[in-house]
Amino acid sequence: MTRCNAAGDRIEVLFQGPEQQVLQSIIFERDSAGRLVKEEVRRMEERVTRMGLLGETRTTFRYDDHGNLSHQSNQEIQREMLVEEDGRMDPVKGNSYRQETKIKIPF
Repeated sequence: MTRCNAAGDRIEVLFQGPEQQVLQSIIFERDSAGRLVKEEVRRMEERVTRMGLLGETRTTFRYDDHGNLSHQSNQEIQREMLVEEDGRMDPVKGNSYRQETKIKIPF
């Protein structure tokens, strides 16, 4: 998705995933004449996916000085649920898992 100012110049570009989550954005800063003076890339730092009360996955991303993905951490919580006679669901047991990935890119 691209946003533009009144003059039609790009001021922001969003790169989105399949669920419309923002994966990366580029912000364009312009001077009063409309000339590009700065371009800033922002990358996703965290993503959380939930399955109602049954669980969630939290993924954290870190980047190196060149903007390359250098570290990814996943934490997953899974819950077992007990359905009460009145239909209410209560968690009875939960497990938590964590995975760390370090990414090295040779230059």
